[in-house]
Amino acid sequence: GNGKSYSPVVASNGQGYRVAFVSEASNLDPKDTDALPDIYVATYDENKLTYTVQVISVNSLGVKGNARSFSPAISADGRYIAFASDATNLSLNDTNNTTDVFVHDMQTGLTKIVSVSESGNQANGPSFDPTISFNGSVIAFTSAAANLVPNDTNGVTDVFAFNTLTGGLKRVSLAANEQQGNGPSYFPRLSDNGAGLVFTSDATNLVPFDTNGVSDVFGRIFATGKTVRVSQTFDGLESNGGVGRPDLSADGRFITFDSAANNLIPRDTNGFLDVFVRVEDVPTVSYRYTAEEVPPNTVVTGTVESETAVQWYKFDVTDAGSTIEAKLTNLTGDYNLYLFAPAIDEENGQIRDLGQLSNIGQLSNIGQLSNIGQLSNIGQLSNIGDLVDLGQLSNIGQLSNIGQLSNIGQLSNIGQVGNIGTLVAVSIQPDLTDEAITYNVQELYGPYYLAVVPQNKHVLGTTFELSISVLPPVDPYVTVSCDVPTYTTPIEDTSVQSLIFINSDRMNTLYPSETATVSDLITQVQTLAAHPNVNGLVIDLNDYPDIFGAYNSWDATLGNPLEANCVSTQIKALIYSLLPAYPNLEYMVLFGEDQIIPQRRIRDEALVANERNYAAIAESTNISGSLGLRYFLTDDYYASPLPFPFKDREFFLPTYGIGRVVETPAEMLGVVNSFLAQPVLEPQDALVTGYDFLIDQANVITATLNTQGISVISPTDFINNTWGGQLFSDTLFTMPVAPDLISLNSHFEHYRFFPNDAQDVFADQIVAGTDYQGVLVFSVGCHSGLNLPDGSTTFDRDWPQAFNAQQATFFGNTGYGYGDSDLIAYSEALVANYVNALGNWSEGPQTVGQAMRMAKQQYYNELAGGAFSNYDEKVLEEMTLYGLPMLRINMPVTTTNSLWGKSALEGVPVQRVEGSSSGLTATPLSFNFDFDLHDSNPLGDYYTLAGEDGTFVVGGRPIQPLTSTSVTMPGSVGHGVLMTGGSFTEYPGFNPVISQLITEEVGILNSEPLFQLDYWYPVAPGSINRYLSIEGESVERLVMIPAQFESNGDLVETRGTERLYTNLQFEVYHASFDSDDFVAPSIWNVSANRVANQVVFQVKVTEDSTVLHRVVVLYRALPSTTWQLAELTYDSATQTAVGTAYVDKDIEIEYFAQAVDGSGNVSVALSHGLPYFASRAEPATLYLPMAVKR
Repeated sequence: GNGKSYSPVVASNGQGYRVAFVSEASNLDPKDTDALPDIYVATYDENKLTYTVQVISVNSLGVKGNARSFSPAISADGRYIAFASDATNLSLNDTNNTTDVFVHDMQTGLTKIVSVSESGNQANGPSFDPTISFNGSVIAFTSAAANLVPNDTNGVTDVFAFNTLTGGLKRVSLAANEQQGNGPSYFPRLSDNGAGLVFTSDATNLVPFDTNGVSDVFGRIFATGKTVRVSQTFDGLESNGGVGRPDLSADGRFITFDSAANNLIPRDTNGFLDVFVRVEDVPTVSYRYTAEEVPPNTVVTGTVESETAVQWYKFDVTDAGSTIEAKLTNLTGDYNLYLFAPAIDEENGQIRDLGQLSNIGQLSNIGQLSNIGQLSNIGQLSNIGDLVDLGQLSNIGQLSNIGQLSNIGQLSNIGQVGNIGTLVAVSIQPDLTDEAITYNVQELYGPYYLAVVPQNKHVLGTTFELSISVLPPVDPYVTVSCDVPTYTTPIEDTSVQSLIFINSDRMNTLYPSETATVSDLITQVQTLAAHPNVNGLVIDLNDYPDIFGAYNSWDATLGNPLEANCVSTQIKALIYSLLPAYPNLEYMVLFGEDQIIPQRRIRDEALVANERNYAAIAESTNISGSLGLRYFLTDDYYASPLPFPFKDREFFLPTYGIGRVVETPAEMLGVVNSFLAQPVLEPQDALVTGYDFLIDQANVITATLNTQGISVISPTDFINNTWGGQLFSDTLFTMPVAPDLISLNSHFEHYRFFPNDAQDVFADQIVAGTDYQGVLVFSVGCHSGLNLPDGSTTFDRDWPQAFNAQQATFFGNTGYGYGDSDLIAYSEALVANYVNALGNWSEGPQTVGQAMRMAKQQYYNELAGGAFSNYDEKVLEEMTLYGLPMLRINMPVTTTNSLWGKSALEGVPVQRVEGSSSGLTATPLSFNFDFDLHDSNPLGDYYTLAGEDGTFVVGGRPIQPLTSTSVTMPGSVGHGVLMTGGSFTEYPGFNPVISQLITEEVGILNSEPLFQLDYWYPVAPGSINRYLSIEGESVERLVMIPAQFESNGDLVETRGTERLYTNLQFEVYHASFDSDDFVAPSIWNVSANRVANQVVFQVKVTEDSTVLHRVVVLYRALPSTTWQLAELTYDSATQTAVGTAYVDKDIEIEYFAQAVDGSGNVSVALSHGLPYFASRAEPATLYLPMAVKR
């Protein structure tokens, strides 16, 4: 710089990745051309090994301040920078002509004034010297203003604290009785969690007996309002000298200051100013960003001291494919263990350390929202999906260490900034049982975190031993450094509805003898783009040379999935730059096989039918290399600009219709010409096949097609366990014109499918002898949608190529398809949704691509909390369209009724929560249920709701009834659901059907697995499921499972008690879109004290982001089957909620606690999945004095 730079502050959580400082230079940023002091931020680019410097003392439009800025303070995660400034153009209507405090958000680019009253009044005096908490939620500063809070009449500087989430401002340099100081207070310094601060003050009335006549250091805890004097002598007396600026450690235990006093410690005789450290007697608190770094392959001894804390450890995994083994042993208390993986920046593929994680990439550029990164989890934090692969495990008992994540109330805040999506494994064993986690990191090496969590307050102070081992990879593969280029966003064009991607150079390279055909294809693609049903823009990747390097690296190692993903990442970065310019986008089309535009490789965690088992059959280098390393393929990656955090990666739910056209230039040209000739399908007939566990799905598809006016050809011939290959061939291949719709439900490989007999049907039999032009074909078959390059395998004529070559549209799985042995689930359910969506015009005329987009969104939106697993992820992402997604389909009978049904909120009074800064509303809902028993299965029984067929299906667990209803409220986001009551009937001796995930015939399944978990399954009867549409609307459902099962532990067959709820009552909470708090309160301890007929419930609750709205306990007096509600009153000073109920002293009770914060986030606390239990009460005793007369 050509001027002075000074006052540096570093983001403590980022290993120096971001530094803020003041500079008077005029050549560091093009926006800064003067010599005024400005605030700069230097961000480290680990790929370029350099810092990028930018001026951030700018307003929200990027205009630099017109006067000096100084005193920067940076949050630990590096996202927020607070500073003081004399500028008048950093916020609107800044006319007070004095110094103010501002905060700049590095992610959104917004700058907000902090030194204003809660009503928005400007300060009438200067404000300066800011300090900021680790996540930017609290900013403290000094101000001479007298109008920031009421009754500020002391005429001196005070210290204020501003809550950036609620907009609340408080004066904190007060006595414990809220009396204002009689002297100036200054030099504030916040603790990292923002719960308290230290400051210097000349006041003599903040604490009793302050008579030393000099400045002192004080500390204040916000929750309790307690102010204490810190700068006292070693034996608690007043100091005899003043103090300077204080500082304190992240956990608030160590406070430093300089002082001229000579009586703070013995034998201080040097006569000089000294620096002192005071150690406060507060429990040690660990945070993720202050995690203790532990080298792998070591053992550490630890403890947790605070009732509302966890102990964090950080260790580095340096090699992809490594295996983590973490164990808690030698326990003297009941602790649980949680493993968090590093996160991936979906936009650039780089690892993001959890300690500095923020929202995802450029999502603020999409839709109308600026902060949507945390809207993607299903409902509350307990709904992040199963962390284990249940599959067909017969020894289900070993999974009891997982339980349901909602068992542990404090889990909601272990993530600490809402990043619960990176939780990849847990171990929750009861009592003193060892905790153990084994986890293969696959390609995601980097910083991992372990959290050790006490089960209850009785554990505090007890010890544990934590051992962390990182085993080297068994099959190591080359990791990739992927530099993602930056692209310029074009001028907005609202007429574009489709983006069509080609790569002309790759096509010419792979097909050197067909360059003329490639040229014709490109010409016709331009014609396609101009079609009124397309309104497309052609994007030739050959016009973006920044991508060439990634393609070249992939060509050198075609089998490396990370190289393929580097190419797809760079294409996705291009897509991100295009999306803001085309707000009316509906479709994406990819022309060419995988080597031309790669499919995204997604980690396959399946134990049942992992893709590595198909690598040898696929044979192709570029495909088999990925399958062999446990990846499956998807195109949804490109059509999902709003990915959802899932485990240590993202899940991609498409928001656009997307299709791929394959394979040779001539075959792709045929697909385009077919569309131009017939852009609208008007089907009349269909062929549907099915056998074994696919019969039920085939019957549902047939019934749905019949209601849509489609005639199904000979359903009795092809939906049974006897039809063979010859019958199929004689039927289809002798037809001059194929049926308009073909649903092939059978076992597949990429080049053939298997009828009931030994005569297979092959893809190369799909030839021009039968006219398939305009036909829509779809299949749940394994690898039916896996497209392999020609010449790479013995059998390279695959189904996508075969049908596209005949100008037909085809849907199929790129990997193994899944079903349930007894019900329509997984891939079966998705295709059933698709067929239903074909006739749904609720969003306008239907197309083959939008119908699948709707089907996938419906599948996702009807999942219950905790049910989303790696199998659901795979089912949704592997179903791939080969054809043009904008191909319109007009079924004979259609409906405009919404797939999501009528909202349950219609006609229900919505209650506005008084005093809420987040626009919180509560909607009470009550549901009554009747049930149908299904008892024809030899493996057991299950229930559905009367007249409905919805079931809750998770592999290896009892099948339960499920229903859902829309709770979407326009302009708001559903944050949580609170259970407020319910009644049930119990059926002992119940033998449930245990769901078995299946890809092969039912006859070769292992025996039904046992379910022996000793808690009520599922834990939560209700949960909110939501996703964000590209239009910026939160699509929400209340998903209810009005049944629970508890096993009796039988080792021969699963038997236990089935609990059916005849009534459930909830409150659904919504907040405004501006509310970005999705972290539920933390419930740490729950207890019930009984005396006579009185039950006093106590719940320890903490809430970091907002205020608590409500704490309740649901209880039942045994053997009552009705849950009753007890409201609790919360005391923020003690962080404890207390409430009373009255139950006969001789009756035992069960109970559990729930807490709701000011944004509507709900947490639930049980004891290892079971309600808490309170035994009979002791009788009340009255003690009276006794006098004896003699």
